[in-house]
Amino acid sequence: MSGYRGRRGYSAPKARWMALKYAGKCQACGRALAVGDSAWYDPADRTVTCREIECAHTRGLVVKVWRGSPISGRYVDTLTDVSHGTYDYIRDPGEDMADRFMEGNGR
Repeated sequence: MSGYRGRRGYSAPKARWMALKYAGKCQACGRALAVGDSAWYDPADRTVTCREIECAHTRGLVVKVWRGSPISGRYVDTLTDVSHGTYDYIRDPGEDMADRFMEGNGR
């Protein structure tokens, strides 16, 4: 917030998918990105990531979504609008409750 002094109610820009205003290079694969290409821009560290699934996976921009019929479908990786971090495994809320229960009982 120090860089935005004097601007009441203004928050720093957030990382997001956008059409690039300047040419850049994907931080994951090194591919050149032209002006107007869609990429994930992170203003905190001024890096861009292209829309390839492998590259987006390094930034936590991929979620698994069920595609197809209930019987013959499968989970596929899909780009998301928010970064979920670089975690391959997301804990089940029930696991968190079990851990808290065990901590509270001195075990």
